[in-house]
Amino acid sequence: MKHTRAVFASTAAIFALALTGCPPEPEHVHQWGAWVQTTAPTCTEAGVETRTCALDATHTETRDIAALGHNYGNWTVTTPATYTADGIETRTCSHDATYKETRPIPQLFYTAVSATNLETWLTNQPDNTAETPYIVKLNVSELGGSSDTAGSAGYVLKANNNTKYVSLDLSGSTITSIGNSAFSYCISLTSITIPDDVTSIGNSAFDHCYGLASVTIGTGVTSIGNNAFFSCNNLTAIDVNPSNTAYSSTDGVLYNKNKTALIQYPAGKTESAFIIPNGITSIGIYAFFSSGLISVTIPNGVTSIGDAVFYNCYSLASITIPNSVTSIGGQTFDRCASLASVTFQGTIPADNFGYDSYGNYWGSPFNGDLQAKFYATDSANGTPGTYTTTAPVSDSSVWTKQ
Repeated sequence: MKHTRAVFASTAAIFALALTGCPPEPEHVHQWGAWVQTTAPTCTEAGVETRTCALDATHTETRDIAALGHNYGNWTVTTPATYTADGIETRTCSHDATYKETRPIPQLFYTAVSATNLETWLTNQPDNTAETPYIVKLNVSELGGSSDTAGSAGYVLKANNNTKYVSLDLSGSTITSIGNSAFSYCISLTSITIPDDVTSIGNSAFDHCYGLASVTIGTGVTSIGNNAFFSCNNLTAIDVNPSNTAYSSTDGVLYNKNKTALIQYPAGKTESAFIIPNGITSIGIYAFFSSGLISVTIPNGVTSIGDAVFYNCYSLASITIPNSVTSIGGQTFDRCASLASVTFQGTIPADNFGYDSYGNYWGSPFNGDLQAKFYATDSANGTPGTYTTTAPVSDSSVWTKQ
């Protein structure tokens, strides 16, 4: 029996050998060598390292090497800042010099302690442009009068019209007012920052400042005179500190604090349509002077439209006067060459049509014979309806009630 089993086992082994062709390979424990870097890591991508079994080189293992990450050096000035432009500084990764970071160096500013000091400095500077104005911090106790007064700050700026453009910051000054015509016709003034200590801005303070693009008003201003920003055709924003108790601004438009009066819509704003907010009851003198608006919506609730409010709004195509309006000042829509349709939703007393707040007649609010047509059948109050003419509108235009 034992013999039989031995024969059987021998036979099975022979049979297995016949099937495989070789004896079974004995198992072994891997003897791993050291890890060797096969792909170097970069700043942003992982590398790879590999190790191999000493008993059988076909057996390998791999693992990631963590990305190095950036290792930036110190910031180095590559483009120095000047009085007309920001500079640039750069830093480079020590692992890979193709990786760099840059950041701006703020434009240099000049601090002037008097108008004379400002005049001397500007004289020594090259001409610039409105896009690259000099930043001047004017730290004075007084401005020296109107821009026609020799030695005043405005006089110095006006003397450099179209050659030396200036962004003026008065935050370091101790002035409490900006007087009448202080910067009138300062064409190269591009922006003005009015400090918190200033309580009043005089009549025509910035009128005809054609290059003026932005105005920042501090907390203390409680009085803004007539025509303060008249004919500032490039003005895009008047921004008022939210803590100011007398005035406010929304999207660069100037209002009184409780937003019952619209004071100034900047003529340089580029939108084509504007809806006057609900709650407004009056629109101030020259408020929309020379704006490029095509459409203005006046809400019911407005009672007074001041003198020359829409003067020279050359693109304004039509207007609806709500029945809440009880007065329209003189020349309100004068030189609105595209204004060929006017709708009156209510009546307006004749003695409130074309007169200023002092009772003086400024002239018809509209070009052509619209005033005569409006009061043709009711000379005291006018006749509601839509009146049209043909553009371009002029003093000779003939209007027809539809």
